[in-house]
Amino acid sequence: MKKYFNLKGNNEGVPNVLYVMAEWVSHVLNPAVIACSILLWRSWCVPIANPVLILLLFFFVFVPAGSVLVMFYTNRINSIYPKQRKQREKLLVIALGSYCLGWLMASKMGVEPFLHMVALVFIIATFFVLCINRYWRISIHCVGVAAATTLVFSASDDGILWGILPVILITWARLYLRAHTLSQVLAGLILGAIVGFVALLKIIGSIDYAIL
Repeated sequence: MKKYFNLKGNNEGVPNVLYVMAEWVSHVLNPAVIACSILLWRSWCVPIANPVLILLLFFFVFVPAGSVLVMFYTNRINSIYPKQRKQREKLLVIALGSYCLGWLMASKMGVEPFLHMVALVFIIATFFVLCINRYWRISIHCVGVAAATTLVFSASDDGILWGILPVILITWARLYLRAHTLSQVLAGLILGAIVGFVALLKIIGSIDYAIL
């Protein structure tokens, strides 16, 4: 519990506010919450059939997040954001399998192109992270935030300005918590931005083709 408190001088027992803030930023901007936010936002903008929305939430939110909690409370991992690459690998494999099943089933149900591409982004990003994780501990948080920011916020004129905020927050949080090194954070941001940008180009291309 010492990490939550400032134990210097007369401030013993005073909560370390910055540490608590950094942890909350990590929770709010983790991949499962990002996926849930995108799905709910899109369902608000464009009508989505309830069965499709529930299916996407199940495979892209509940299964990945639930697997983390189950493995944590059964002592299979030592943290909900484990630092050991072997423990991370287990969670990444489960998430990748769930994303693939969700994408395939959503395709059969005729999900709209934007959500179809978002689902594919999660699959591609997780696959690359899984490969990199074999040798190096890249920041999963930063990959997710950068991909979502590039894909969602770049779609509007002023959205990119709002998109910079979560990128700054997650960068600060992961570094402040010493969860990652600067190189691991930057690598995550770059990978996420590349995957998100390629997906955005595919979406724009699909829209232009449909118009023609």
